[in-house]
Amino acid sequence: MQDGITSAAEGAENLPIDWDSWLDTNGARLFLYARQQTHSRADAEDVLQDALLQLVRTVESGDFRGERSQWLAYTLSAIRHLAADDARRRLTRRNYELNVLPEPAEDNPWLRCELDDELHRRHVECVLQTLPAEYVEVLILRIWEGLSFREMAQVTGENQNTVNTRYRRALDLFREKLNSNPLPE
Repeated sequence: MQDGITSAAEGAENLPIDWDSWLDTNGARLFLYARQQTHSRADAEDVLQDALLQLVRTVESGDFRGERSQWLAYTLSAIRHLAADDARRRLTRRNYELNVLPEPAEDNPWLRCELDDELHRRHVECVLQTLPAEYVEVLILRIWEGLSFREMAQVTGENQNTVNTRYRRALDLFREKLNSNPLPE
């Protein structure tokens, strides 16, 4: 404001906020980005809702430092961070669930292989339990469940190339551990 005159841009910033109109204009683009950042439609909806609430609270509290033209970038950034936080929580929960499962009981082994004798089965099972959980998962999905890499990617929510690389690394590590701990003769 200069000499008591408010510029058009400054005046526009002080108008009441029409959130419905802003969301009508930007909602589809924001949802598309949220969907790309998450693994499901429901997760995208949750992340988008949280990002929008964050924007509204920040703007209405007066803590937003910037112009309305920056709201879209702020919300996109919030979506990205919220989706990453959600993915970390899911990974932590999955790892916890995988690691707190009880040791397999002898009458309920992980693996059932008709051609392998009991000693081999136990040895393979013990070596599998020493591998990282994400490696065990892809080995079981590929070898024992017979899933394709595309199907494995769908199950794990990972990129197909990531699953393929993880499987190759899992095989290499599994072989290495089997070779370093051979069955006693």
